[in-house]
Amino acid sequence: MTKKRSHLPVISFGPELFSALIKGSREKVKIGPTPYRIALKLQYRINHLRAAMQTESHEHAALVLRARTSISWPEDTAVSVSRNRVKTPVDRNTPCMVVIEPHDSEFGTLLKAAGISPATTELSSDPLDEFPLTKVRP
Repeated sequence: MTKKRSHLPVISFGPELFSALIKGSREKVKIGPTPYRIALKLQYRINHLRAAMQTESHEHAALVLRARTSISWPEDTAVSVSRNRVKTPVDRNTPCMVVIEPHDSEFGTLLKAAGISPATTELSSDPLDEFPLTKVRP
């Protein structure tokens, strides 16, 4: 038997979180340093906001689906590795950065070096806007 997810409405999230997610879908945003335990909660809330926006067919849902989140910590941090090979700091108070950035942003420099940028494609609008937002979950 599967447990049904509880639904939090978009209005239950803070405007600062909404703004950070919108900005992160357009450019890289770094938040922190903050303890890992807080960074994890922040990442959780960002992902729940994104899911709520998709569930409610929010006007900016397609935009925020273009963002991803990650948590980073100093390289010399002691980490534990789970059975699924997920690394987490041993000390939950390790200072970390939460990063919100557009998907594929790590390829930006490489694509620019190849002479590819949104401005060179001469599109009058974003081609992804032509595709309707569909619900993946029933």
